Amino acid sequence: NEHGVTAPTVTTEAKGEYKVTSLAAGTYKVRFFEPTETYVEVTEEEVAVEEGKVTKLNVALREFGSLYGKVTNASGGALGDVDIYVHEDESPFAEETAASAPDGEYKIEHLPPGRYEVEAFKEGFVEQQTAVVIDEGAERELNVALIEGGKIAGTATSAVSHAGLAKIGVTAFSKHGGFHFALTNSSGQYTITGLSTGSYTVEFYWEFSRAEEKEFEHAPRFIPKYITQYYSGQPSEATANPVGATAGTTTSGINAAMVSSAPTNTAAPVASGTPAVGSLLTCSAGSWTGENELTLAVGWPLSSPFAYQWLREGAPIAGASSSAYLVQAADEGHSLSCEVTVTNDAGGASARSNALAVPAPPPNPVVTTSAPSTLVVFKNATKVPISCAGAPCAGTIEVIAVHVVKHRKKTVVLAKASYSLAAGKQATVTLHITGSGAKLLLAAKHHHTTAKLAISVTGGKRVEKGVGISAAVRK
Repeated sequence: NEHGVTAPTVTTEAKGEYKVTSLAAGTYKVRFFEPTETYVEVTEEEVAVEEGKVTKLNVALREFGSLYGKVTNASGGALGDVDIYVHEDESPFAEETAASAPDGEYKIEHLPPGRYEVEAFKEGFVEQQTAVVIDEGAERELNVALIEGGKIAGTATSAVSHAGLAKIGVTAFSKHGGFHFALTNSSGQYTITGLSTGSYTVEFYWEFSRAEEKEFEHAPRFIPKYITQYYSGQPSEATANPVGATAGTTTSGINAAMVSSAPTNTAAPVASGTPAVGSLLTCSAGSWTGENELTLAVGWPLSSPFAYQWLREGAPIAGASSSAYLVQAADEGHSLSCEVTVTNDAGGASARSNALAVPAPPPNPVVTTSAPSTLVVFKNATKVPISCAGAPCAGTIEVIAVHVVKHRKKTVVLAKASYSLAAGKQATVTLHITGSGAKLLLAAKHHHTTAKLAISVTGGKRVEKGVGISAAVRK
C-alpha cells in the first residue's frame, strides 16, 4: 500500500475465487499473474480498502498469443539469422525479439492480444515491416520474403595525396528518415547494403575512435581529422547531390575526396617584384584548404591568419615578417623567397614560394702597375706598365711632383696620359711631359727629382706609388 506494507500472496481456487484477509485500511496495488505465463499479467494500481468492509475486485485475464512463420529470400530459399522485432503499434520499443533458424523458421511467444508492428531485418536485405493483429490465445502465422537490397559503393581518398582513407564513415539517408551506414576499409573502399529502391543523401565524415573521443573529452569541441562533406563534394545536406539506389543492384562510383581539417597547401605562395636593391617584393598567400569553425562554404576556403617570413638562401631574415620586403644590399648575389604559415584549431602548415635571384653587383675594376722606382724620360715622354682585372679599366695616369717656390708648396703634373684597358689585359702607357713639367725638370738643380705616380680608375680604387725621374733626360 501507500505505506510500503506488502500484503500476503494468495492463489486462486479452482473456480478462480480468492480472498486476502487482515488488510489494514488504505490504498493497495494488486497484481494478478499466472506462474506458467499462459495469461497476461494484470495490475490494478489503486484499490481502496476500508476498515471492517470487504472490497470486491474481479479481473479477467487474457491468454497470451504467439507469432510464428518462415523467412525466405525472393527465390523462396530459407534465410537464417534474420532478426524479427515485434513491438506494439505506434511504439518504437521492441516487445519481443527472435532470430530465424537456419531453415528460416521463427516463433515469438507471450504476446498479449493486440495490434503489432513486425520488422524483419538482415544485413544486405531490404528491411520489411508488417502490421499484424494477435488474438487472445491464438497462434498467428506470418511468413516473410526478404528481397536483396540495393548497394551504394565507392572510395574515400585524400584530396591532396589521392590515397585511400580508412575510418571514413559513410551514411546514406533516405527522404523518409531511414539511414544505412558503412565504414571505409584500409584502401578507402566502402559498400552500403540493404537499400530499398529510392533516392538517398550520402554523407562522408571522419569516424572518431574511442581514444580520440577520450582525447577531446575536455576540449571545447571535437575536431575531426577530415571535414564532413556530402556527395559530390558538397558542404551541406541542403546542397548534396542525390544518389539513386535500386534493390538488387549496385550504384558504384560514389566517391569522396576528403579535405583535411588541418591547413593544407594546394598552390604555393608566389614571390613577385624586381629583385634589385631598393625594390619592393611581395608575397601572395597561395591557396589553402582547412577547417574553418566560423563559416563553411563550397571549397572550404581557410580564413585563419597567415604568417609570413622572408628567407635569404633559405634562412630567415631577421625582422622580415610581412607580406612585403624591401631588397637590401646584403641580398645581392643571393636568392630571396617567402614562407607562409597557416594555423587553425586543427593544426598548422607552411609552404615556400618560388625564389627570386638578386644579381650580384658588377665587379670593381682593379688596376695595378709594375712601374720601376725610377721613371726614365726619353724625348719628353716616359712609359708606365699597367694591368687591369675585375672589370674594364679606364682613367688617367699622372706623375706629380711638389716643389717649393718662395716658401710655398706647389703641385706640378710632370707627365700624364689617359688609358682604357679590358679586364684581364696588360699595357704600357706612354705619358707625355707637360709644359710645366718640362720647366720644372730643367730648373731642377739636382739630377734626380722625387715624384708620385698616380693612377685613377673609374669605379675603382686610385693607385699611388712614389717614383723618381731620371736626370739624364733633362739635357
